[in-house]
Amino acid sequence: MTPDVDKPRLLFVDDEPDVLGALRQSLRRERRRWDIDFAQGGPAALERLAAAPFDVVVTDMRMPEMDGAELLSRVKRDHPGAVRLVLSGQADERHALRSISSAHLWLSKPCPHHELVDALERAIASTRCLRSKALSKLIGGVSSLPSPPTQYAALMRALDDPDPSAQSVAAVLEEDPAMSAKILQLTSSAFFSTPRAISTVHEAVALLGFQTVSQLVLTCGVFEQLESGPQSAAAAEERRVHSVLVARIARRIGEHVGVKASECFTAGMLHDIGELLLASRLDRLFHKAVEKAHADAVPRSEIERAMFGATHAELGAHLIARWGLPLSIVDAVLQHDSDGALELPARTPLGAVVRAADALADEALGVGELDFAHAPLRTDEPGIDGLGDLEPLRAIAREEAAPVGGPRAAAKESTHASA
Repeated sequence: MTPDVDKPRLLFVDDEPDVLGALRQSLRRERRRWDIDFAQGGPAALERLAAAPFDVVVTDMRMPEMDGAELLSRVKRDHPGAVRLVLSGQADERHALRSISSAHLWLSKPCPHHELVDALERAIASTRCLRSKALSKLIGGVSSLPSPPTQYAALMRALDDPDPSAQSVAAVLEEDPAMSAKILQLTSSAFFSTPRAISTVHEAVALLGFQTVSQLVLTCGVFEQLESGPQSAAAAEERRVHSVLVARIARRIGEHVGVKASECFTAGMLHDIGELLLASRLDRLFHKAVEKAHADAVPRSEIERAMFGATHAELGAHLIARWGLPLSIVDAVLQHDSDGALELPARTPLGAVVRAADALADEALGVGELDFAHAPLRTDEPGIDGLGDLEPLRAIAREEAAPVGGPRAAAKESTHASA
């Protein structure tokens, strides 16, 4: 029977026929909207994948011949566009750690029907919203993003400290977008996580504990250090510093307007994760986009849409959605930028805070009109009117930007203070 190309295609893999039968029965109503197939074991799954593409692959972990970690590693290599999920109730920490680089999300057996369907819906959405199959494969093949050498070194120092603590490690992780995203991905998986959503790095590290974090870094290599030359390292550090500034401004704006400050910080830290993705995986094209935005004097997102088929905001949101991060953070990353062409849904309060923090950070440093990274903030944008008077928010941005921007930002703050 020829697959319906309009239906998302899902493949479930388990070595036990009874488990596959139970899944088939549980998901029978979903067949009206999904094309669902089942494979008994890893080799059979690879045969199905070789015959036709799948949007989502869901596998048990402990299987004979080929376990789930090996299967997902093969799927990642040969079919990177597929979202890779583990559904397992018989895995120890060793198996979980082996799957970290290849599994997007871990679900525990027995998994309530609504939780399984919710996870599948999110997985499908993350593959279907991007028009470009090439971009979907790019995102699917990413298991981590690089951090600047200075930040990676800071993490190593924190781990090597004679009197180490989870708090000191979290303080390093939360000031790097790549590390923040990865640690939050790990705690979104049922193997590590609690029933409540984890939306801050400090919560994530407290949940995992120092020893687990140390093992993830030193043994499993879950974080990636930028290996390029000094120019790339400087650019990466500049992006990181911008993310830290936006996160700090967002936290204070959240406190000012009554939006959860810790979540504002996380969303602010991750807002440009799509830019980091482009810079690390499509470096030359990304730099061409930056140069063209300068030359044409237009927001960079307009050029990104023309060159890549999506903006960095959309790419970043799709990446962290695939990694299972909280939807509130995903929405804020998607909504932080507005290029006039993107028809935004009603912006969430968190999205409005991050959008304002991003734009006001550039404004405070006096760089927005120079680098054309983002469209200027408008009071008639969706959600921005809910933040109230922008002048107190501008003052917050100037205060936070003064140490970052040096004399220029400090002078701007001094001028406003004396006015």
